[in-house]
Amino acid sequence: MLDAQYRHFTPEQLAQQYMPVRTVDNIEYLLAQYTHLSARQKHMCPNGIFDIAYGDKPTNTYDFWAPTAPDTGYLYVFIHGGYWRLLSKNDSAWMVGGLQRAGCSTAVLDYTLCPQNTVAGIVTECQHAIVHLVKNAEKLGFDKHKILLCGSSAGGHLATIMALTDWHPYGIDDPIRGIVAVSGLFDLNPIVTIGVINKDLKLTYADALALSPHRIHRIPNCPVVIAWGQYDTAEFIRQSQQYAHRLYTSGGSVTTLEVADKNHFDVILDFGTPGTTLMQRALDLMDM
Repeated sequence: MLDAQYRHFTPEQLAQQYMPVRTVDNIEYLLAQYTHLSARQKHMCPNGIFDIAYGDKPTNTYDFWAPTAPDTGYLYVFIHGGYWRLLSKNDSAWMVGGLQRAGCSTAVLDYTLCPQNTVAGIVTECQHAIVHLVKNAEKLGFDKHKILLCGSSAGGHLATIMALTDWHPYGIDDPIRGIVAVSGLFDLNPIVTIGVINKDLKLTYADALALSPHRIHRIPNCPVVIAWGQYDTAEFIRQSQQYAHRLYTSGGSVTTLEVADKNHFDVILDFGTPGTTLMQRALDLMDM
């Protein structure tokens, strides 16, 4: 059932809080920027290998770039958002040049979207992608023990779930050394009631319990950066702050960042942009 902390919202209010697309006037422009900036990076950045298959489905691929500056051995894996039902890796490569110049390899994941998939199925696909990267680290030229993750919105949820994964059944040690979760979803409970979203996801309350980082007993065994935009919705900000508090009180390594003058959709564009605080926090994970 809907958790008590959400019951003071009317259905319309809850939908407004969890549909930030309704709060941004220039959403078409911002989504076009994702695609345009990503296409430009794919065209301009050297050392790219595209559509590496990690599974059997056409969407089970990632793009990879080696660094152009002295190699740190680190790999940043970016997991895109879109409420598990929109966008792709082709809209999600704007950060490549900035990471290359920082001496970091980059992998941008694709996965099968809902309703052709489930959120649990997307989690499994992302886990398989991480395993494939680990097992091909030597060939691709990065250190399999130095994997960092970044994700935005639903991608922030997926990045966090990756850091909560027990990797031993996959035959590998935990490779995750840090994550950056930007405007992430850490509690899926309210999504179950929002029909315009959940008609594609088909989440049950049991699914939400099993797939919510905030409701999973363990915490990431790595440093976590939790960031959000100043103009994110109140609920996205509260979820980020609540999960950060949970990690802090549980002994986890967590830092938070509110990015000024940014909303739910443009805050992530700071990742990969030299000189921004979000980019610096992301690069700081390479020193921890």
